[in-house]
Amino acid sequence: MEARYQLRQCPESVSTLPDGYPVRQLGSVTTRYAEPVEQASQVNLPAGYEFSTDPARLDPEKVHYLLHSYAYWAANRTRQTQDAAIAKSRNYGVYALPSQQQVAYARIVTDEITFAWLADVIVDPEHRGRGLARGLIAGVVADLEPLCLKRIVLKASDEGRHLYEQFGWEPVDNPDSWMELRTHAA
Repeated sequence: MEARYQLRQCPESVSTLPDGYPVRQLGSVTTRYAEPVEQASQVNLPAGYEFSTDPARLDPEKVHYLLHSYAYWAANRTRQTQDAAIAKSRNYGVYALPSQQQVAYARIVTDEITFAWLADVIVDPEHRGRGLARGLIAGVVADLEPLCLKRIVLKASDEGRHLYEQFGWEPVDNPDSWMELRTHAA
């Protein structure tokens, strides 16, 4: 079995992150937080591909097309809804070089302090089987590491489960204690 991704030891409080991290003032609480930064040096992708956290590089039309066409959970999602989800998330992409065409996408919904939800992981079918999903997830994990989150959750498909297990994800403890409130039709 492959070694799992090992996260670094986190300080007891995010406010003790090293100098150089931006400061956020929330009421009387001051915290340091990690902004999305390029993590290309920590992402192992095959030649001809590049990982990025730069929101300006995202191709929302391509993201919507991939999710609408190839992701059962997003098949009925409108472009307007997808654009709103992108706007409220930390976004990640893998891009083919030299064309800069986006070929993979993932997003994180987070409070940037304790919790994150990994969602909408997708690789263009024409580029699957090359290790792009693994590189994408490695980049997401590397980007989130400075936040020292307590938990990063996801809903894994059967085909994606093995990939996520390589990075340390495992079934939630006491899954019967998790609940959801569905407020609108899916």
